[in-house]
Amino acid sequence: MVAEFDRREGWTDWGCRSCAHWLNWRCGLDLRAGREHVRMARSMENLPHIKGAFGRGELSYSKARALTRVATPESEEDLVAMAALPPPPTWRSWCGPTGERRGPMTWGR
Repeated sequence: MVAEFDRREGWTDWGCRSCAHWLNWRCGLDLRAGREHVRMARSMENLPHIKGAFGRGELSYSKARALTRVATPESEEDLVAMAALPPPPTWRSWCGPTGERRGPMTWGR
């Protein structure tokens, strides 16, 4: 829903500068969290395995957020399978804040 709202620029009807600003105003998220929600929602449009697992509650928000930083359409299925194994702090350390891979992405094979 966030990705669609952003793509259609629904936030402009309210005089907001961005979807993140609208989320800040209407949902109480700070701007950084709002930008991250938009980034994650937009990323999941091209990552159906992550989107599906997150939608079914099989991935926590923390895991889905970390995975959307590094996943590609080719790697996401394996990453979703691996996400069931380690806790979220491990994934955050593997999937750095800028999206660079820092850890053993073949772990568990």
